[in-house]
Order: sequence, then C-alpha cells, then structure tokens
Amino acid sequence: MIAFSAIRARVSARDAAEVYGLRFGRNGRAVCPWHEDHNPDLRFYEDGRCYCFACHAGGDAVALTAQIFGLSMGDAARKICDDFHLDGNTLNAQKPQEKPPKRPDGRAAWGFLCDVVHEADARLEDFSQESAWENPDFRKILEARTDADTELNQLWEEGKRHGGA
Repeated sequence: MIAFSAIRARVSARDAAEVYGLRFGRNGRAVCPWHEDHNPDLRFYEDGRCYCFACHAGGDAVALTAQIFGLSMGDAARKICDDFHLDGNTLNAQKPQEKPPKRPDGRAAWGFLCDVVHEADARLEDFSQESAWENPDFRKILEARTDADTELNQLWEEGKRHGGA
C-alpha cells in the first residue's frame, strides 16, 4: 500500500509539473493538463497543491501526475516514487500511526481558499458589466469564488466550535 500523505509531504504539485514538462508562463503558472488550453492558468500553492482558474480542477502531485499521464491515482503515486527516487516501503514505514485529520490543516486550507477568493476577484474585474453574465468563464469564476466563500465560512464555524476564532 502506498502512503499518499508521505508522497505529498515530499513532492509538491509544482515539483511534479516541472519534472513532467508542463509549460510555465512568466507569472509562474503552468498550462493546465485538465483542459485544452494554451494559457497558463494553473497556479501552485505553498501547501503543495495546484488549482486551475479556467477549469477549476486541481489537486496535489499525485492528482496532477495522474492527469498528465492518464494514470490511476495508485499508478501515479508509484510513478512519482520511481521518478523522484522515493522508496515505497520507507514511505509506508514512516506513515504516522495516529488517525489523519478529516480536513487539511485549517491554516493551510484557509490560506488556499483566501488565495482562490483573491484570484477570482481579480479575474472578475476583467469582465465588463454589460456582458459578464453571458460569458461562461465569468460564471465559472464566480462559482469558484462562491464555493471558496462557503468553505471559508465552514472553517470559520468549525474554529468557533473548537475554541478557535
């Protein structure tokens, strides 16, 4: 069995994108493998994940590798282990014995979602008010922003219930 969390801790989506030959733009974004496009809309985050602001797909290094090569998640994890010289047995041995959290670390998720909101806001400003609702990209970006707002509210409420904020 492959320890996906151990792979994620060692290989970021950006690492995989660079090794597997995705094209990067001047803004540090890559051309997204999830949809047919030539614009670098795939943004990479410090928590090791990526997100495409055009098609709203994304994930970690394993998900990105699976998409690039048309592999299952398990096969993509094995490919990463081979290509990055990670020993699957060692990774399994280093897997923590305690139960993993149900959600990602609150601070990492909060930061990622805030980035999504800010990026969506910046992109929404590019649309003229008269024709915005007719443009499917406008609706997709607005939906991504709304989803991020909803998840931020859920994180906020969880934090209040657990003595946080």
